[in-house]
Amino acid sequence: MQQMEAKFKDRIAPKSGKGGHPMKQTRRLMYAGLFTALCLACASTAVLGVDFNTVNNKPVMSATGTPYFADPTGKVDATNAIQRCINDTVTKRAVCALPAGTYRISGSGLTMPSQSSLYGFQNLGDGSPSLVFYGNGTALTIGNCLDTSKLFYGVNLVNVSINQASGTTAEYGIQACGLSEANWDGLSVGNNSTTGYFTGANIRFYDSAEIDLLNLTVTNPGYQPGTTGILFDDVGHWGNATITIHGGASGIVAFQNALVCKSCINIAVRDTLIEGNDYGLFVDNSTWTSSGDALDNVNFESTEFLTNDISGPTHSKVLQVNSTGGAKLVVKNLVFRSTKWQLSGGVTFPVELNIPSMGTYSVFSLKLDTNSIEGANMAVVDSDNVLASIFFTGENDITEPDGFTRPPDVNGTATVFDYAALLGFAPSRAHVSGDSSENPLLQRAAAATKP
Repeated sequence: MQQMEAKFKDRIAPKSGKGGHPMKQTRRLMYAGLFTALCLACASTAVLGVDFNTVNNKPVMSATGTPYFADPTGKVDATNAIQRCINDTVTKRAVCALPAGTYRISGSGLTMPSQSSLYGFQNLGDGSPSLVFYGNGTALTIGNCLDTSKLFYGVNLVNVSINQASGTTAEYGIQACGLSEANWDGLSVGNNSTTGYFTGANIRFYDSAEIDLLNLTVTNPGYQPGTTGILFDDVGHWGNATITIHGGASGIVAFQNALVCKSCINIAVRDTLIEGNDYGLFVDNSTWTSSGDALDNVNFESTEFLTNDISGPTHSKVLQVNSTGGAKLVVKNLVFRSTKWQLSGGVTFPVELNIPSMGTYSVFSLKLDTNSIEGANMAVVDSDNVLASIFFTGENDITEPDGFTRPPDVNGTATVFDYAALLGFAPSRAHVSGDSSENPLLQRAAAATKP
């Protein structure tokens, strides 16, 4: 985990011009200065005085001050005190602030109503955890996860760290059910856990939309089999849509599945480190329970898929898609653009499509655009369905573990369009029936690209 922390530090404060955009660094430094001042000011009073008394034009209330008195040492349960502070942010149009410390959360955890805000002072550097959960359900719940017909709006989390108590497990770190229009900045789930972890997922989205997650870190205390970083669950009423994960300090590390998609519409992952996981994105439609479950317009951009021998096993797959029965498979416009795949030791097929039968009205389309892929042993994609459409666009830099030899695009059967090969910029490799002369679909694509 020390290597992972060092990489995050480099991404937050890059050396020699490397790392995140300067504006992102400036923003985090601005927050750090503001929250340090807020922390000093709000230690003993609920609503502050003249200086540093507002965030986004809202008064700041300290969870440790009057009338809440949450214990910041982790020795006394702080669940009720923090919950009252969170509830008051709605009626008083304020922000609940957690000064530096460790807060013991138990029972059914915390809940956040519409228009509530929770700001913490951890997760700005190495800091100690903010909220340590001793229950076995969900540490922090937003919305009604049994009935998402009523939407929850404007629940904001800033620099909040949520962790599972040592030697224990719980189902979820955060559940967001029926949540719309939210901004989460500097959120950390599991990053400071020592031996405790979440068995269901660190974050579960269910019927949630329009959520911006900046500098999100979701990790395990070392690789844990059977775990999931972020779960985009089935469609209840609306499905999950328009959710963005981005920022130079974002990372998903040491899970069996970094991301699981059941309902993913307009999901974007940018500038994120995905490291030490068995699967970067895992899709299995045998677990889908709604006819509306699907992936449509899911984009990974400027994201790194890396192995890490300390935090987890060999990163065996960047993408795994299984269609073994149950619901129809709908995967449309799944895009990896300007990403880096560093597969230490080599991976036979970093993308595996186990789609024996597309089924009625089923569809699969994948685009690989200008990526750097190092360590594909036999081919980039393994596919067993001729109807799976795979597009290689731009100039993908693809090599075997030696760093020089280019492996085939696809092993098995698929409908493949390699535009760089068709235009003579890269060697033509494995298509549906061999080269383009044997494939009428490739002939049409080649004709369309000729001047």
